[in-house]
Amino acid sequence: MPRTKQIKYDKFKLDSWSLNYDYNNDAHIAKTTIQKWTNEYPKLMLELCAGYCEYSLDYAIKNPDTLCIAIDIKEDRLMFANRLAREQGIKNLRFIRTYINNIELLFESNVDVIYLVHPDPQVNKKRIRLNQPKFINNYYSSLKPGGELRLITDNNDFYDEFIKNIGSFGIQKNILNAELDSEFEVLETRYNLKFITPDNPTKVLILKK
Repeated sequence: MPRTKQIKYDKFKLDSWSLNYDYNNDAHIAKTTIQKWTNEYPKLMLELCAGYCEYSLDYAIKNPDTLCIAIDIKEDRLMFANRLAREQGIKNLRFIRTYINNIELLFESNVDVIYLVHPDPQVNKKRIRLNQPKFINNYYSSLKPGGELRLITDNNDFYDEFIKNIGSFGIQKNILNAELDSEFEVLETRYNLKFITPDNPTKVLILKK
């Protein structure tokens, strides 16, 4: 690992708002840390593939009674959002560095809202796409009864396949036109600024448990 990246990684591991979890860690210890974080908050929100955590930051500001946890595998991006949260006095935001398939080990039917924001469509590796049934099962099992999964993507193939794969889960779905629906705000993110165009609009899918 390059020295500068190692420094960022070490800083992340030592941060009290952050948790690094991989296959070599004890899931019980990680869950104990998460439980300490959530004890003060009646609600829980996850942002998966969080990147620079724009949705987590926005949600935490608008919902101070909710603990927001941003999850990504790139600790430098999580630490960027961590710094912004501290500078802005946002106290209900935490960060986990892990792979998305680990969430079923860390959360068990206790999440109110999950955001899956512009996941990598993995054009050449569809079997590891985050719209596959094994991942959908992870999201679904992590939600509370009545909880919501909010998918935000600009990839038509990913979106259509996601809808196809939820068929066997008995999930209520609400397909929204993100450009027209007044009740759902699509935020401007670094990804949006690079890739979203009138010919390639954002699509939103809300699933309820």
